[in-house]
This record gives sequence, C-alpha cells and structure tokens, in this order.
Amino acid sequence: VKGGAIVDLEAVEGSIRHAVHAAERMAKVEIQSVIVNLTGGRIGSQRLSSSITARGAVGEAEIQRALRVANAGGVGQGRVQLHSIPLSYTLDAQGGIADPTGMLGEKLSIDLHVVGAQAAAARNLTVAIERCHLTVEAVVATPYAAGLSALSDDESEMGVVVIDCGGGTTSLGVFEAGHLVHADAIAVGGHHVTMDVARGFATRLAAAERLKTLHGACIAQATDERDLISVPQVDEDERDVANHLPKSHLVRIVRPRVEEILELVRDRLAEAGHGARPGRRVVLTGGASQLAGLPETARRILEGQVRIGRPLGIKGLPEAAKGPAFSAAVGLLGYP
Repeated sequence: VKGGAIVDLEAVEGSIRHAVHAAERMAKVEIQSVIVNLTGGRIGSQRLSSSITARGAVGEAEIQRALRVANAGGVGQGRVQLHSIPLSYTLDAQGGIADPTGMLGEKLSIDLHVVGAQAAAARNLTVAIERCHLTVEAVVATPYAAGLSALSDDESEMGVVVIDCGGGTTSLGVFEAGHLVHADAIAVGGHHVTMDVARGFATRLAAAERLKTLHGACIAQATDERDLISVPQVDEDERDVANHLPKSHLVRIVRPRVEEILELVRDRLAEAGHGARPGRRVVLTGGASQLAGLPETARRILEGQVRIGRPLGIKGLPEAAKGPAFSAAVGLLGYP
C-alpha cells in the first residue's frame, strides 16, 4: 500500500489473509464480514443542501425525502460516497435544528456533509478483501474512525481537529457540534520519515525504522551532540558495520519532514475555511504521532492546544492496543 492506495494486490491479499487467520485463531470465531477504513483515494468533503415542502408535522418520510434530494447532487464522476452526514435542519425560519421529527412547519431544509473518495481506490480495497472470502459491511474514512475512538463528547461538540498520522498518509477530520464537518488526506506520512533517515544515513530501511522509533525526535535537546547512536551501514562484503554518530544528525533529518507534513495539514485546513483560531483543539492519533516532540512541533505550527489521542471508552483492550496507533481500528468497533 502506497499513499493509502493499493499498488500490489497479491501482497495486500496475503497480508489480509494472514491477519484474519491470526485473529480467528486467537478469538476462536470465524470471521465472515469486516468494516474497513480507507485513507487513500483522495478523501474529500462536499457540502450539499436541499429544501422540500413539508405538510404539517415532520416525520421520517419527509426527512428521508430531504436526504434523497440533497444526495442527488452526488460526489462527482469516478468518485464514491463513503458518508452522508446530516449536520443541521432548518424548518421555515428556524435554523440549527438537530432533529425536526414531530415539529410543525412548511419548508424543511437540510445541510448535508458528504465524504467521498476515488472509486478505483475503494474498489481495489474491496476486491482485495473479497478475494479472502470476506464481505465488506462498510467503508469508513480513517479520520472519522479515529475521531470516533479518540475524542471525548465535549471535544467533538466544541470543535476539534483530528490528525491521524499513518505510514503512507496523514488524514485529518474536523469535528464541530458533534459531527464530522470536514475530511481530507495527504499522501505523506511516517514512512517518508523512515525513507529520509535511510537515505541520510545510507542504511537499510529496517535499520532506519528502528532508529526513528528508538531515537527519532523533531525537537533538538542540549545533549544531542554528546549522545551517540549506532547506525548500521553495509560494507563491501554486505556485512553490517556499526557507525556511531551524534543523535543531532538524526534530529536534523527527521525535523524538516515532520514540519513539512504539519505545514501541509495547516494549509489544507486554511483552504477549507478551518484556519487557526484562538483555543483550537488538535488531537494527534496514529502510529507516527508517537514521535518524540511531535505535540510541541504541532502546537507551534498549527497554533492550538495539542494532545495525543488514544482509544477511549473501550473496556478489555490489551495493553498493546491502548496506544494512538490503534485509534482508527478501535473507532471501527464503535462505528456500527
């Protein structure tokens, strides 16, 4: 998977089979259908609205009709709809209604947020899963899933930006008044930091990943020049030879890429009308959010209160699954 999109179907199918087989053995349950999250395929948001004439009290039939009329706008050619979220209703002149059921009025309007993705990316993911004899129950946008598990009710009500820092992609979701109001993704993530380390130190990818995980940071410390790290490098006989370098070298490689990712996120948010504002909350989730110094760097670039988001409100999670890397996966449990 590269940039959130499948580039080798056979390899992905093998990975899914391996994971499902291990899960079935562990849980002693046969898995027949799955809920899957999608980060690639240029996730994007659209706002649609519609108005219908209501006669008397508003019932389920009127709400469904308003939703159908709004959805008729579609998500564009070559794209598929992942979510259709009613944000608010307006009945005659009264706006900001959460649920108009039973209310009296003549004109019912709906404001709808639609999250779409490229049809090809979603289809390839579905094909890979169906080749493993599994049914896809639903496809969920990653920032939505991460928000469902990592946010408290108060945060999503008051307004918060969720940034899911993955390997090949960084996805973001804006929550306001308890709803997802914007979703986006960029095809740069933690794996790009690993590639930079591998190139900068002329070492193997596995060694670069280990260096990033154990010693990587995006904020320089006073002791970095004195602290030495062991960088395995390959000699002429293809043997690993340890080379000792100051930790500051690693920080100088990691920091520019992390800053670039956060600046891209900041610019995407500003383009969508969700630029910096006083007291904004930002929640970082995903495996790459565990990099030392990331919250401080995000605080400086995104201008807000930043915290690391871990799965909330789920009992019985094993210790290994309580970290931010599992936010999206745990969010899929809560999605139904």
